[in-house]
Amino acid sequence: LQRMPRPGLQQQQPNCVHGIYVRETDSCLCEPDYIGPLCDQLDCGCQGSRQCSGNGECVRSNDPTSKPICKCSGIWKGTCCEICPPVGSRGDPHLETIDGF
Repeated sequence: LQRMPRPGLQQQQPNCVHGIYVRETDSCLCEPDYIGPLCDQLDCGCQGSRQCSGNGECVRSNDPTSKPICKCSGIWKGTCCEICPPVGSRGDPHLETIDGF
């Protein structure tokens, strides 16, 4: 049994890393958990143009069924590495975020 592509969709093109090429829009339609023009970047679900607020790396664990998560750098914390404890903090519950909120 041969699967036929849906109308308007071609088979996966070399430039769509984790997605399929849509001829009508000349763009890639990404698989879940991937973003970017070529569907070549993991999507950690963080809003904005910089994954993990620019303070970490979006990674997937060894379990291929797991969702990508941010692995924060240094002292950065939070789901999207958006929280930085104040300098000299000793467990102060008042954390500052990069956007000031």
